[in-house]
Amino acid sequence: MCLFSALKAAGLSATMLTRRKSSGEPTNGSQTQGGSKAAKKARESVIALQEIINLEPSAINKRADILQNDLLKELVKFSCLLSMVSVCMNTPQTLLLWGPLNWVIFSADCLVTLIFTIEALVYIHHNGLCDNPKAYLRDRWCRFDLFLLLMHYASLGLHGYQIVCIHFPATGLRYQTWYGVIRSPRPFITVRFIRSIIQFKLPKNRIQQIIK
Repeated sequence: MCLFSALKAAGLSATMLTRRKSSGEPTNGSQTQGGSKAAKKARESVIALQEIINLEPSAINKRADILQNDLLKELVKFSCLLSMVSVCMNTPQTLLLWGPLNWVIFSADCLVTLIFTIEALVYIHHNGLCDNPKAYLRDRWCRFDLFLLLMHYASLGLHGYQIVCIHFPATGLRYQTWYGVIRSPRPFITVRFIRSIIQFKLPKNRIQQIIK
């Protein structure tokens, strides 16, 4: 809100300055042409600035119009953080320290996967799957999120298989340590966590207009 207030104040100041410059009467033709060009550029800058001021956060951030519920936004952030903790805790050494930790990590991964799945379904319900430019599969970040979601499902299945091997040896199944390579993409959830806490982002064309 402070940033938008500052932008609005800057826009008003620029508008007043433009009016003062445009109201002055030049003494010759060259000054008239130069003054008109300067006034035109100033007006263009003011218009660009006003367009940025009038942009709502939902227009700046594509995902803001999807996740209108603040509770769901916070759940997604919490899920990203919980997923990072789960990845750090899921090691052979930590699992040997406390046996029930295996079930705690598995439960946390189930919760995280459920929340990410609900988020994806909400986005698809709102914008569609791939039938328009704003559809889920047309957005690069959404494809990245989908990849992480699939990795969570794969990790969840692998962890369930590991639990069965440990607690139900009569099945004859064996878990190999190198199977954990399936979880290797999970640390990329850090990228999503950082992206989720960034609330303001200017489009490139708006930045170019400001520079001009």
